[in-house]
Amino acid sequence: PIVLERSPNGDLLYGSCAGLYRRSRKSPRGFTLIPGSADLCVRALEIIQGRLFIGTYGNGAYILENDDLTPIPMDPWGSLAHAHAFVTGPEDALWISTNQGLLRTTVRDIQHSCATGSDRPYYALYGETFGLETWELNGGCDPAYVRMRSGVLSFPSIQGLVQFDPAHIIDPYPTAGIVPGEVLVN
Repeated sequence: PIVLERSPNGDLLYGSCAGLYRRSRKSPRGFTLIPGSADLCVRALEIIQGRLFIGTYGNGAYILENDDLTPIPMDPWGSLAHAHAFVTGPEDALWISTNQGLLRTTVRDIQHSCATGSDRPYYALYGETFGLETWELNGGCDPAYVRMRSGVLSFPSIQGLVQFDPAHIIDPYPTAGIVPGEVLVN
């Protein structure tokens, strides 16, 4: 096992490079493979709002809810291929550490996209162009982050720790609807 987690209903889950396995509290005889996860190299498990977020090494990110394994839509840079941690922050933000930096979206956008199968979530990638000298946040521990009392998040990288306060990151998401200033009809 690479990562262990207890599901909201008390089942024990473990992820490995042979998939995601569950040991039910009702049937504690052994672990069974979650259907559809056999080829996944599971690196991260995080319960967020009653759903299990799954990060893999090279296979993308997923949500597991009621035995349904749903892929999270890939971001434009392909950084979700290697997802190592899922952390919630202020304003419904969801931070995902990847091999290409920190990916930011919202839990609401992910849930909507997975439920409807449409509309890729808005993603913002904070990497080398945003001043991260070491942007390969590849985890290697569980959990692959620390949330300090001050609210600062700390992630391991291949060259040391990357720390930031999510409350002080400029919000890239529009918070108000579009208000047209003028409408022209041809």
